[in-house]
Amino acid sequence: MGALGAGRFTCNLINCTIHAAIGLGFVVGPALGGLLAPLGPAVPFWVAMLVALANALLVLRFLPETRRRETACTTVPFTSQGMGVVLAGWRRVLRNPAVARLMVINLLFTVAFTAMEAVFPLFTQHAFGWKAIQNGYVFTYAGVVIVLMQGGLVGQLVKRWGERSLLIAGLVMLAAGLALLSWSTNLALLLVALGIVSISDGAVTPMVSALLSFASPPTKQGETLGLAQGAAGLGRVIGPLAAGSIFAIGGPGAPFILGSVLVVLAALIALPALSSKHEVAHTHSTPDVQLASTARDRS
Repeated sequence: MGALGAGRFTCNLINCTIHAAIGLGFVVGPALGGLLAPLGPAVPFWVAMLVALANALLVLRFLPETRRRETACTTVPFTSQGMGVVLAGWRRVLRNPAVARLMVINLLFTVAFTAMEAVFPLFTQHAFGWKAIQNGYVFTYAGVVIVLMQGGLVGQLVKRWGERSLLIAGLVMLAAGLALLSWSTNLALLLVALGIVSISDGAVTPMVSALLSFASPPTKQGETLGLAQGAAGLGRVIGPLAAGSIFAIGGPGAPFILGSVLVVLAALIALPALSSKHEVAHTHSTPDVQLASTARDRS
């Protein structure tokens, strides 16, 4: 919704603000979970349920519908015909090579990051003997870094480097951070590695959303970003499932190494964008994305 009707700079600002709010959730959530865990293993889940319910009520009360009634699309029931509409949407979106590349980058990034999140408590328990409350504090630290990154630094970095360069730099840093995390044998090294991972997440997540919106026609931005969330949801299923098995087979650091490899692959997929002639300008008024310019050239 943040991309609809917004200019390029406004879109970046909205994306960063939304993701900073998500990062703030990563600050409060783990800390709250760690504090509630001593009251019983089920208590954090009950509190999470109440927060989700409150969130739904706030959406109903304050979030306006973006579609006008007279232009609203007819709802298609989820039957074989409805499934055909969904698949047709995927085919239409993936026909754009820029969007297809970003979807793959988003999937690989999400698999790697959620795999790290899933096994991190197991890793710290194995390496340091930590429990829920210590992990809560460390995740809070990671959330603070993400908020600082997305709440102010990302906007300045985009003005200086452009979205493509920041995306690739974030992916390279994430690959390095995950590899370093697998070798963390003391608290200082762990905090450095997790700080790098958090900075990278703070850069990559809003840049993927911004580039997807730039690469899509205005009337299709909602569909494209919705399908991107679907791809990320698939990554959130694959990442933890794969991480648990790899942890059991390869050892505590193996999921981080695999995640690093996946992120390197994502960076290689994004790298051809740097050859675009549009890279020479890095201001928010310039369409500095081969991903977006390719879409416009082919339309």
